[in-house]
Amino acid sequence: GRITRGTIDVDCEPTDMAAVVREAVEQTWLLIEARRHTLEMRLAPEGLWVLGDHVCLVQVAANLRSNAAKYTPNGGRIEVSTLHEGRDVVLRVTDTGNGIEADLLAHVFEPFTQAARS
Repeated sequence: GRITRGTIDVDCEPTDMAAVVREAVEQTWLLIEARRHTLEMRLAPEGLWVLGDHVCLVQVAANLRSNAAKYTPNGGRIEVSTLHEGRDVVLRVTDTGNGIEADLLAHVFEPFTQAARS
């Protein structure tokens, strides 16, 4: 809500993406453990730094992991990786869940968008 109202304060500073991922793991570990998922982290060995808001980036990474844990059947696999792609730093979360329906993909970053739960 604060993002859509433009009332969020973003504190951009050099941020280590490995630290972001580790904090997101801490925040979502209980859900992953409860669902008996296997978690694999593949963090770039050279370290990846971005100019961003550490707290917001942790929240984004935790939300991605939380969604992966919620929509992956019990005992599934979740992988979190950081890497360089050209000049970009990429945070990738993959899982063994069913994935997002093709017709919903164009809307996943719109506020309050959710697929029907089954």
